[in-house]
Amino acid sequence: MLSTEAKNGLNYHGVTTHHNWKGETHHNLKHPKHSHKVLTTIIVIVILATIIVGLAMSAYY
Repeated sequence: MLSTEAKNGLNYHGVTTHHNWKGETHHNLKHPKHSHKVLTTIIVIVILATIIVGLAMSAYY
């Protein structure tokens, strides 16, 4: 599961986070020293969720 992509995520954080967030989060829960990546991932998810909700609301209203 911890493939090259997961390792690249540590180096190219912004590029792969949105791409591989489930695997990265799962990996980081086992390795607390990378917990700052979990936080970054959560922030990215919140931002994406906000954008999606905003688009959905503007479509309905």
